[in-house]
Amino acid sequence: MATILIACSHLGELERIADIMALDGHICLRCPDGQAVRETLKESRPDLVITDVDLPGLDAFDLVRLLEDVSNGQGIPLIIGHAGIDTDVPSTPQPGFFWMGHATSSDDLAEIVKTRLEMGVQERVSGHILIVDDDKELRELVSRRLQMAGYRTSVAFDGEDGLVSMEQNPDLVLTDVDMPRLDGFGFLAQLRALPQYRQVPVIIMTAHAGRGEDAARGLQLGANDYVRKPFHWEELLARVHTQLRVREAHRLTVEKQRDLAVIELAGAAAHEINNPLEIIYNYLSY
Repeated sequence: MATILIACSHLGELERIADIMALDGHICLRCPDGQAVRETLKESRPDLVITDVDLPGLDAFDLVRLLEDVSNGQGIPLIIGHAGIDTDVPSTPQPGFFWMGHATSSDDLAEIVKTRLEMGVQERVSGHILIVDDDKELRELVSRRLQMAGYRTSVAFDGEDGLVSMEQNPDLVLTDVDMPRLDGFGFLAQLRALPQYRQVPVIIMTAHAGRGEDAARGLQLGANDYVRKPFHWEELLARVHTQLRVREAHRLTVEKQRDLAVIELAGAAAHEINNPLEIIYNYLSY
């Protein structure tokens, strides 16, 4: 059970969301405008906030900053929807909230809330994932699912576009194999030829991995893992999480080795300095 603040000037939509949350036993704080949100946050710290992007008296982006202030920087999960006209998911999702769009079904909303509550404040440090796939529908679906799990995403429609998108420095890449212009293998080969991207984990998505050919070729070219299409979301999320953990462990190991090298260098320099000082001291003692 969690305390959820629902901010929406459309009273019918506000009550619909509150009814969905009540089915899972959550406590709902109802706020019809920005002033009510501010007053409520003076008295309570909700576990999660659901708000309309057109909330009177409080812009959604200002709400992100307000939640940072009242939580002392710890972060309160924020879900933003649209109770008015249908609105597409922003092409560049902003950190700090999840965009659920318009008229989300009861089951989808309950799943989103459950996921965000389980994540807590981890969404800001989960990582940035680049999705490279020429299938627009699948690309957007994978992007939304990863966002629900707390990851920041960006998309590219083929390998050439993917290489350009690497300038955003993603923490992990999900790439399809069969794409126009530059396919997944060509993209992977060019990626691994660039020193700055050799350590970025890459997971290939393929409909042919059952034969093992695509998987084997991808791994030979430097892919870290692969997943079969159609894939189970739990498997995809598990593979993404594992590769990000491996990369983080590698980063920490490199930093530790660098620190040890600095310490050894400092010790060697101190030894070189101490040797002549010891000779001088012994000479003066006689």
